[in-house]
Amino acid sequence: MNLLSIETLEKKIEEMKRGPVGNSPESRKGKKYLIEQLLARGFKKTEIAGRLGVSRKTVYNILKISE
Repeated sequence: MNLLSIETLEKKIEEMKRGPVGNSPESRKGKKYLIEQLLARGFKKTEIAGRLGVSRKTVYNILKISE
């Protein structure tokens, strides 16, 4: 997996927070990608939940998405 630059990652997180909230497959895959990027940088799931403004349970559920 190629890591995004930290600036790009922060921008994507902000875009996700401002964007419409939804559970469409596209938005869930996008969130999963951001979570994977943060995990690869060593963030814990609780920290990721805080950064994304979602619950820890949501982080776990998003990671369950099959590819």
